[in-house]
Amino acid sequence: MMWILYIGLLFLGVAIGFVLGTHIVSRGLQPDLNRRERNMASDRKLILHLIRRDIANVLVRKDPARFFQIYQKAYEAQNAVSDYSEEKRLEMLKKTTDEYPYYSDFDIIGRREYVIDLPQLFGVPNMENLENHFLKLVQFQSLMGSLDPHWFYEPAIRDDDMAYAMEYQREIEDKRR
Repeated sequence: MMWILYIGLLFLGVAIGFVLGTHIVSRGLQPDLNRRERNMASDRKLILHLIRRDIANVLVRKDPARFFQIYQKAYEAQNAVSDYSEEKRLEMLKKTTDEYPYYSDFDIIGRREYVIDLPQLFGVPNMENLENHFLKLVQFQSLMGSLDPHWFYEPAIRDDDMAYAMEYQREIEDKRR
């Protein structure tokens, strides 16, 4: 009869060992999973930045004054995201991800790295569409930064970017005179 007690204790020990082992292993893997998620978020931010840069270059070549107005509007929209409730931000994020299910869908110009001025060769979407798309990209990055802890919020347009943009606009205007 004592052997039943030993078998019961053995099963209890195995069960406790399994639970503790699973817990220890999952805690041990957590830093690697977090690092991977942060790396993926960093890659995605870089993709968004490169797409925004392509769009900005097209817009600033076409009409610098108008682009800097859009840039200011994007900066203000980005800063307004933090004022929204989490529910509103999630709703806005869902709407954007429904419209752009993949990050590659954000690339509406479709640049090739070896073509210097693709827009002149193949044309670009309507300028107003490009402007709106630029705004959506900035807003999307702001939403992701405010909702996903792996994104470690960094604004798409930093304060020093905005200051430089104003300086650069003056340079362009001076050169065009």
